[in-house]
Amino acid sequence: LEVLKKIKSRWPDMIVIIITGYSTISTAVQAIKLGAYEYIEKPFTPEDILTTVNKAFNDNN
Repeated sequence: LEVLKKIKSRWPDMIVIIITGYSTISTAVQAIKLGAYEYIEKPFTPEDILTTVNKAFNDNN
């Protein structure tokens, strides 16, 4: 989450999608509160990533 904080402080409008293999509900909530667009847990499929990226693109255009 430290990287997310740094990204959002430098580029507040950047869309950030977190992908993790070590998830907790607390971490997911914190990431969203810090400005992550989405929080994806492993395992995921390529379609999961594509869907999330497309949604982020459509929501921000």
